[in-house]
Amino acid sequence: MQDTDIPYKFGVPWASSAATGYATDPIPANANNATGAAGADLGFPPITSMNPLAGGIPPEIADFNGLGLYTTSWNRWQQAGAPVFYDSVFSAAIGGYPNGARLQVVATPGGIWRSTVDNNTSDPDTGGANWVNDFASSLATSGWQQLPSGLIVQWQQATATYQNANSFALPRAFPNAFLGAIAVVLYSAGSPVNLTAPLPTLAAGVGSLSQVVVGVATGTSSGTVPIQILSWGY
Repeated sequence: MQDTDIPYKFGVPWASSAATGYATDPIPANANNATGAAGADLGFPPITSMNPLAGGIPPEIADFNGLGLYTTSWNRWQQAGAPVFYDSVFSAAIGGYPNGARLQVVATPGGIWRSTVDNNTSDPDTGGANWVNDFASSLATSGWQQLPSGLIVQWQQATATYQNANSFALPRAFPNAFLGAIAVVLYSAGSPVNLTAPLPTLAAGVGSLSQVVVGVATGTSSGTVPIQILSWGY
């Protein structure tokens, strides 16, 4: 298949302008074999397949149009790239969302909840279990960004002491592994570092899942320096 095979899109749902009585909306949950009315459980009931001369009832145009209206309304929503949010009624109807299901985060536009188990009925937007936010973040001076792969990138500012192995708490603890870190002298327009003087040598490393260590080596025996630290792990 090729990207040029994409079909045309539904600008309007099927039968969206049908006159009253010509499009069943909403589609009922249950079909009615006595009247021939279609429903979600049986579709068109058996009586609609019978010869009218033998007691059958022809299927209704309204039911055909209703089916087209329902399906193409969702097709149009998906074609527009529109989000899908957690729905407790739908969740109960299907027995919960499957493992890997993705839903829009209500509080954060662009955030995506991902289910980590099958039959997941909990509400991710109210702290329900077994959901992870693949793009969770804390966008602050000291913050972090999580990626769908599980990688977490963290940044923070701190003040380090010369001739010392400085330990700093990370903005958040890594759940599994702390892979590495780097540190640089922080330049601030309001309090610029003297770039003409010898700058300290910084070495950043892993302290623990929740701590980063930055060593500061300099010819000066005492003092402090503002630093910026970048850490990554998962």
